[in-house]
Amino acid sequence: MTRRPLPILLVIVALTLTLSNALADPDPAALYQAHCASCHGPSGAPDPDGPVVQGLGVVPANFTDPLFNSREPAADWAMVIEHGGAALGLSDRMPAFDGTLSEDEIEALVDYLKGIPGEHDYPDGALNLFLPLNTIKAFPEDEVVWKSDYVVRDGANAWENVFEFEKRVGQRGQVLVELVQSLEQGDSDFDKIEVGGKYVLHTNDAHTSITTLGAKVEFPVHGGDESFIPFLAFGRILGPDWTFQGSARAKLPFGDFGDGSAELAGIVHWTHSPWPRNVFPGLEVVAEVPFDRPSGADFAEISIIPQARVGLTRGGHVALNVGVQVPVTERDRFDTVLQMNLLWDFADGPFWQGW
Repeated sequence: MTRRPLPILLVIVALTLTLSNALADPDPAALYQAHCASCHGPSGAPDPDGPVVQGLGVVPANFTDPLFNSREPAADWAMVIEHGGAALGLSDRMPAFDGTLSEDEIEALVDYLKGIPGEHDYPDGALNLFLPLNTIKAFPEDEVVWKSDYVVRDGANAWENVFEFEKRVGQRGQVLVELVQSLEQGDSDFDKIEVGGKYVLHTNDAHTSITTLGAKVEFPVHGGDESFIPFLAFGRILGPDWTFQGSARAKLPFGDFGDGSAELAGIVHWTHSPWPRNVFPGLEVVAEVPFDRPSGADFAEISIIPQARVGLTRGGHVALNVGVQVPVTERDRFDTVLQMNLLWDFADGPFWQGW
Protein backbone atom coordinates (compact mmCIF):
# COMPACT_ATOMS: atom_id res chain seq x y z
CA MET A 1 0.00 0.00 0.00
CA THR A 2 1.47 3.40 -1.04
CA ARG A 3 1.34 6.52 1.04
CA ARG A 4 -0.84 9.35 -0.08
CA PRO A 5 1.13 12.58 -0.83
CA LEU A 6 -1.60 14.90 0.51
CA PRO A 7 -0.01 15.64 3.96
CA ILE A 8 3.30 16.52 2.31
CA LEU A 9 1.55 18.84 -0.12
CA LEU A 10 -0.29 20.54 2.74
CA VAL A 11 2.98 21.14 4.58
CA ILE A 12 4.55 22.61 1.45
CA VAL A 13 1.55 24.88 0.90
CA ALA A 14 1.60 26.04 4.52
CA LEU A 15 5.32 26.83 4.40
CA THR A 16 4.86 28.68 1.12
CA LEU A 17 2.03 30.79 2.54
CA THR A 18 4.04 31.55 5.69
CA LEU A 19 7.04 32.63 3.65
CA SER A 20 4.82 34.68 1.33
CA ASN A 21 3.18 36.50 4.26
CA ALA A 22 6.56 37.20 5.81
CA LEU A 23 7.77 38.73 2.56
CA ALA A 24 4.55 40.67 1.98
CA ASP A 25 4.31 42.09 5.50
CA PRO A 26 7.67 43.37 6.72
CA ASP A 27 8.12 43.65 10.48
CA PRO A 28 8.62 47.42 11.04
CA ALA A 29 9.84 46.99 14.62
CA ALA A 30 12.53 44.60 13.44
CA LEU A 31 13.45 46.96 10.59
CA TYR A 32 13.81 49.80 13.07
CA GLN A 33 16.05 47.83 15.41
CA ALA A 34 18.18 46.63 12.50
CA HIS A 35 18.63 49.92 10.66
CA CYS A 36 17.73 52.85 12.96
CA ALA A 37 18.15 52.00 16.64
CA SER A 38 21.94 52.37 16.74
CA CYS A 39 21.63 56.13 16.10
CA HIS A 40 18.04 57.00 17.09
CA GLY A 41 17.95 54.79 20.19
CA PRO A 42 16.11 51.50 20.82
CA SER A 43 12.91 53.32 21.84
CA GLY A 44 13.16 56.18 19.31
CA ALA A 45 14.94 58.66 21.60
CA PRO A 46 18.68 59.07 20.92
CA ASP A 47 21.18 59.35 23.76
CA PRO A 48 23.00 62.67 23.17
CA ASP A 49 25.80 61.61 25.53
CA GLY A 50 26.26 58.16 24.03
CA PRO A 51 29.37 57.27 22.05
CA VAL A 52 27.49 56.76 18.78
CA VAL A 53 25.82 60.17 18.87
CA GLN A 54 29.05 61.80 20.03
CA GLY A 55 30.81 60.22 17.07
CA LEU A 56 28.14 61.47 14.64
CA GLY A 57 28.60 65.09 15.73
CA VAL A 58 24.86 65.70 15.39
CA VAL A 59 21.91 64.56 17.52
CA PRO A 60 19.56 62.36 15.43
CA ALA A 61 15.82 62.90 15.38
CA ASN A 62 13.85 62.09 18.54
CA PHE A 63 10.81 60.15 17.34
CA THR A 64 9.25 60.06 20.82
CA ASP A 65 8.65 63.85 20.77
CA PRO A 66 5.05 64.23 19.50
CA LEU A 67 5.58 67.81 18.29
CA PHE A 68 8.60 66.87 16.19
CA ASN A 69 7.01 63.61 15.09
CA SER A 70 3.83 65.32 13.87
CA ARG A 71 5.46 68.38 12.30
CA GLU A 72 6.52 66.94 8.94
CA PRO A 73 4.58 64.76 6.46
CA ALA A 74 5.21 61.02 6.36
CA ALA A 75 6.05 61.39 2.67
CA ASP A 76 9.04 63.61 3.54
CA TRP A 77 10.32 61.03 5.99
CA ALA A 78 10.04 58.32 3.35
CA MET A 79 12.15 60.45 1.00
CA VAL A 80 14.79 60.99 3.70
CA ILE A 81 14.98 57.25 4.38
CA GLU A 82 15.18 56.43 0.68
CA HIS A 83 17.53 59.19 -0.49
CA GLY A 84 19.38 60.20 2.69
CA GLY A 85 19.36 63.34 4.79
CA ALA A 86 21.41 65.51 2.43
CA ALA A 87 18.79 65.12 -0.33
CA LEU A 88 16.37 67.27 1.70
CA GLY A 89 18.93 69.61 3.24
CA LEU A 90 19.43 67.62 6.44
CA SER A 91 22.56 66.02 7.88
CA ASP A 92 24.59 63.83 5.55
CA ARG A 93 25.03 61.51 8.54
CA MET A 94 21.58 60.16 7.70
CA PRO A 95 22.35 57.50 5.04
CA ALA A 96 20.23 56.53 2.04
CA PHE A 97 18.49 53.15 2.22
CA ASP A 98 17.23 52.93 -1.36
CA GLY A 99 19.50 49.98 -2.05
CA THR A 100 18.78 48.29 1.27
CA LEU A 101 15.04 48.63 1.93
CA SER A 102 12.18 48.07 -0.48
CA GLU A 103 9.38 50.62 -0.97
CA ASP A 104 7.05 48.47 1.15
CA GLU A 105 9.63 48.25 3.92
CA ILE A 106 10.18 52.02 3.89
CA GLU A 107 6.42 52.65 4.03
CA ALA A 108 6.04 50.20 6.93
CA LEU A 109 8.98 51.78 8.74
CA VAL A 110 7.58 55.31 8.38
CA ASP A 111 4.20 54.15 9.74
CA TYR A 112 6.03 52.63 12.69
CA LEU A 113 8.04 55.81 13.34
CA LYS A 114 4.92 57.98 13.21
CA GLY A 115 3.27 55.76 15.82
CA ILE A 116 6.10 55.86 18.37
CA PRO A 117 4.74 58.84 20.45
CA GLY A 118 1.33 57.20 20.82
CA GLU A 119 -1.91 59.18 20.90
CA HIS A 120 -1.61 62.99 20.75
CA ASP A 121 -3.58 65.99 19.55
CA TYR A 122 -1.05 67.61 17.24
CA PRO A 123 -2.35 67.98 13.66
CA ASP A 124 -0.53 65.88 11.09
CA GLY A 125 2.26 67.59 9.13
CA ALA A 126 0.73 66.47 5.84
CA LEU A 127 -1.84 69.25 6.43
CA ASN A 128 0.86 71.93 6.47
CA LEU A 129 -0.09 73.12 2.98
CA PHE A 130 1.59 75.88 0.98
CA LEU A 131 1.16 79.47 2.20
CA PRO A 132 -1.11 81.30 -0.30
CA LEU A 133 -0.88 85.00 -1.09
CA ASN A 134 -4.32 85.88 0.32
CA THR A 135 -6.14 82.80 1.63
CA ILE A 136 -5.48 82.19 5.32
CA LYS A 137 -3.48 79.04 6.05
CA ALA A 138 -5.18 76.70 8.53
CA PHE A 139 -2.17 74.79 9.85
CA PRO A 140 -0.43 76.30 12.93
CA GLU A 141 3.28 76.69 12.25
CA ASP A 142 6.47 78.37 13.45
CA GLU A 143 7.18 80.81 10.64
CA VAL A 144 8.56 84.21 9.79
CA VAL A 145 6.93 85.70 6.69
CA TRP A 146 7.54 88.81 4.64
CA LYS A 147 4.52 89.73 2.51
CA SER A 148 4.64 92.48 -0.08
CA ASP A 149 1.96 94.00 -2.36
CA TYR A 150 2.66 96.58 -5.06
CA VAL A 151 -0.59 98.14 -6.30
CA VAL A 152 -0.57 99.52 -9.85
CA ARG A 153 -3.38 101.94 -10.58
CA ASP A 154 -4.13 105.28 -12.25
CA GLY A 155 -2.69 108.09 -10.23
CA ALA A 156 -0.39 107.03 -7.41
CA ASN A 157 0.85 103.49 -7.04
CA ALA A 158 1.15 102.04 -3.54
CA TRP A 159 3.41 99.52 -1.83
CA GLU A 160 2.61 97.63 1.37
CA ASN A 161 4.88 95.30 3.35
CA VAL A 162 3.79 92.99 6.16
CA PHE A 163 6.31 91.38 8.51
CA GLU A 164 4.73 88.46 10.33
CA PHE A 165 5.94 86.26 13.19
CA GLU A 166 3.98 83.08 13.98
CA LYS A 167 4.62 80.75 16.93
CA ARG A 168 2.90 77.50 17.83
CA VAL A 169 1.34 77.31 21.30
CA GLY A 170 0.24 74.01 22.78
CA GLN A 171 -0.88 71.21 20.50
CA ARG A 172 -3.29 73.10 18.25
CA GLY A 173 -2.75 76.82 18.80
CA GLN A 174 -0.68 79.60 17.29
CA VAL A 175 -0.07 83.25 18.13
CA LEU A 176 0.95 85.84 15.57
CA VAL A 177 2.18 89.43 15.39
CA GLU A 178 2.19 91.51 12.19
CA LEU A 179 3.80 94.87 11.45
CA VAL A 180 2.36 96.66 8.42
CA GLN A 181 4.38 99.22 6.48
CA SER A 182 2.92 101.40 3.73
CA LEU A 183 4.77 103.38 1.07
CA GLU A 184 2.76 105.84 -1.00
CA GLN A 185 3.76 109.03 -2.81
CA GLY A 186 7.23 108.85 -1.31
CA ASP A 187 6.06 108.56 2.31
CA SER A 188 6.94 105.39 4.21
CA ASP A 189 5.88 104.43 7.72
CA PHE A 190 4.76 101.55 9.91
CA ASP A 191 1.09 102.33 10.22
CA LYS A 192 -0.54 99.19 11.70
CA ILE A 193 0.16 96.44 14.22
CA GLU A 194 -1.94 93.28 14.20
CA VAL A 195 -1.98 90.75 17.04
CA GLY A 196 -3.93 87.52 17.10
CA GLY A 197 -3.97 83.76 17.00
CA LYS A 198 -5.72 80.68 15.73
CA TYR A 199 -6.77 77.26 16.98
CA VAL A 200 -7.32 74.01 15.09
CA LEU A 201 -10.93 72.94 15.56
CA HIS A 202 -10.85 69.67 13.66
CA THR A 203 -8.76 67.31 11.55
CA ASN A 204 -10.26 64.15 10.09
CA ASP A 205 -8.99 60.65 10.80
CA ALA A 206 -7.55 60.28 7.29
CA HIS A 207 -5.35 63.38 7.81
CA THR A 208 -6.70 64.97 4.64
CA SER A 209 -8.54 68.04 6.01
CA ILE A 210 -8.11 70.68 8.68
CA THR A 211 -10.37 73.46 10.00
CA THR A 212 -9.13 76.40 12.08
CA LEU A 213 -10.79 79.33 13.86
CA GLY A 214 -8.89 82.52 14.61
CA ALA A 215 -8.95 86.27 15.07
CA LYS A 216 -6.72 89.35 14.97
CA VAL A 217 -7.01 92.86 16.35
CA GLU A 218 -5.64 95.65 14.17
CA PHE A 219 -4.17 98.69 15.91
CA PRO A 220 -3.51 101.79 13.76
CA VAL A 221 -0.24 103.43 14.81
CA HIS A 222 -1.20 107.00 13.83
CA GLY A 223 -4.79 107.15 14.96
CA GLY A 224 -8.07 105.79 13.64
CA ASP A 225 -10.34 102.94 14.67
CA GLU A 226 -9.05 99.60 15.80
CA SER A 227 -10.58 96.63 13.96
CA PHE A 228 -11.55 93.12 14.96
CA ILE A 229 -10.79 90.50 12.27
CA PRO A 230 -12.29 87.04 12.94
CA PHE A 231 -11.63 84.26 10.41
CA LEU A 232 -12.25 80.62 9.59
CA ALA A 233 -9.69 78.66 7.55
CA PHE A 234 -9.91 75.27 5.86
CA GLY A 235 -7.47 73.03 4.02
CA ARG A 236 -7.93 69.74 2.19
CA ILE A 237 -5.68 67.33 0.33
CA LEU A 238 -7.65 66.47 -2.82
CA GLY A 239 -5.27 63.74 -3.97
CA PRO A 240 -1.60 63.12 -4.68
CA ASP A 241 -1.40 66.11 -7.05
CA TRP A 242 -3.89 68.71 -5.77
CA THR A 243 -4.71 70.64 -2.61
CA PHE A 244 -7.45 73.15 -1.78
CA GLN A 245 -7.49 75.90 0.83
CA GLY A 246 -10.26 78.33 1.66
CA SER A 247 -10.93 81.05 4.22
CA ALA A 248 -13.61 83.48 5.32
CA ARG A 249 -12.85 86.61 7.30
CA ALA A 250 -14.50 89.85 8.34
CA LYS A 251 -12.96 93.22 9.12
CA LEU A 252 -15.04 94.98 11.78
CA PRO A 253 -13.96 98.50 12.83
CA PHE A 254 -14.74 99.03 16.51
CA GLY A 255 -16.10 102.50 15.76
CA ASP A 256 -18.72 101.26 13.28
CA PHE A 257 -19.07 97.67 12.08
CA GLY A 258 -21.03 99.03 9.12
CA ASP A 259 -17.80 100.41 7.65
CA GLY A 260 -16.30 96.93 7.57
CA SER A 261 -16.20 94.17 4.99
CA ALA A 262 -16.26 90.40 4.52
CA GLU A 263 -13.90 88.36 2.38
CA LEU A 264 -14.02 84.86 0.89
CA ALA A 265 -10.87 83.37 -0.62
CA GLY A 266 -9.85 80.03 -2.02
CA ILE A 267 -6.92 78.47 -3.85
CA VAL A 268 -6.05 75.24 -5.63
CA HIS A 269 -2.38 74.18 -5.83
CA TRP A 270 -0.91 71.63 -8.22
CA THR A 271 1.44 69.53 -6.07
CA HIS A 272 2.95 67.64 -8.98
CA SER A 273 6.26 66.62 -7.35
CA PRO A 274 7.28 65.23 -3.93
CA TRP A 275 10.50 67.28 -4.02
CA PRO A 276 10.05 70.54 -2.06
CA ARG A 277 12.57 72.52 -4.14
CA ASN A 278 10.33 72.92 -7.15
CA VAL A 279 7.77 75.25 -8.72
CA PHE A 280 4.13 74.62 -7.75
CA PRO A 281 1.47 76.64 -9.63
CA GLY A 282 -1.73 77.77 -7.98
CA LEU A 283 -4.87 79.71 -8.86
CA GLU A 284 -6.57 81.82 -6.20
CA VAL A 285 -9.90 83.67 -6.19
CA VAL A 286 -10.74 86.43 -3.71
CA ALA A 287 -14.15 88.10 -3.24
CA GLU A 288 -14.46 91.07 -0.88
CA VAL A 289 -17.89 92.41 0.06
CA PRO A 290 -17.92 95.91 1.62
CA PHE A 291 -20.82 96.29 4.05
CA ASP A 292 -21.48 99.82 2.83
CA ARG A 293 -21.55 99.50 -0.98
CA PRO A 294 -22.25 102.50 -3.19
CA SER A 295 -25.45 102.39 -5.22
CA GLY A 296 -24.92 100.53 -8.48
CA ALA A 297 -21.71 98.84 -7.36
CA ASP A 298 -21.13 95.14 -7.90
CA PHE A 299 -22.07 92.88 -5.01
CA ALA A 300 -18.47 91.76 -4.52
CA GLU A 301 -15.01 92.94 -5.52
CA ILE A 302 -13.71 89.76 -7.17
CA SER A 303 -10.12 89.14 -8.21
CA ILE A 304 -8.13 86.20 -9.53
CA ILE A 305 -4.50 85.63 -8.56
CA PRO A 306 -2.43 83.16 -10.60
CA GLN A 307 0.68 82.40 -8.57
CA ALA A 308 3.61 80.03 -8.12
CA ARG A 309 5.21 78.65 -4.98
CA VAL A 310 8.98 78.19 -5.39
CA GLY A 311 10.80 76.04 -2.84
CA LEU A 312 14.19 77.69 -2.40
CA THR A 313 15.84 75.14 -0.11
CA ARG A 314 16.09 71.38 -0.59
CA GLY A 315 13.68 70.79 2.27
CA GLY A 316 11.37 73.67 1.30
CA HIS A 317 11.60 75.39 4.69
CA VAL A 318 12.43 78.63 2.86
CA ALA A 319 10.02 79.34 0.01
CA LEU A 320 8.95 82.21 -2.23
CA ASN A 321 5.42 82.72 -3.56
CA VAL A 322 4.80 85.24 -6.34
CA GLY A 323 1.64 86.17 -8.20
CA VAL A 324 -0.42 88.87 -9.91
CA GLN A 325 -3.85 89.93 -8.66
CA VAL A 326 -6.18 90.95 -11.48
CA PRO A 327 -9.60 92.53 -10.81
CA VAL A 328 -12.64 90.82 -12.36
CA THR A 329 -15.35 93.12 -10.99
CA GLU A 330 -15.07 96.77 -9.91
CA ARG A 331 -12.07 96.97 -12.22
CA ASP A 332 -11.40 100.63 -11.51
CA ARG A 333 -10.03 99.71 -8.04
CA PHE A 334 -6.58 99.03 -9.53
CA ASP A 335 -4.96 97.70 -12.67
CA THR A 336 -2.97 94.88 -11.08
CA VAL A 337 -1.34 94.03 -7.76
CA LEU A 338 2.07 92.38 -7.80
CA GLN A 339 2.17 90.09 -4.76
CA MET A 340 4.91 88.16 -2.99
CA ASN A 341 5.56 86.33 0.23
CA LEU A 342 8.86 84.94 1.48
CA LEU A 343 8.47 82.25 4.14
CA TRP A 344 10.99 80.82 6.59
CA ASP A 345 9.83 77.85 8.66
CA PHE A 346 12.38 78.38 11.44
CA ALA A 347 11.46 75.17 13.28
CA ASP A 348 12.91 73.16 10.39
CA GLY A 349 16.31 74.80 10.54
CA PRO A 350 18.29 78.02 10.10
CA PHE A 351 17.49 80.24 7.10
CA TRP A 352 20.84 79.40 5.44
CA GLN A 353 20.50 75.60 5.82
CA GLY A 354 19.91 73.33 2.85
CA TRP A 355 20.33 75.66 -0.11
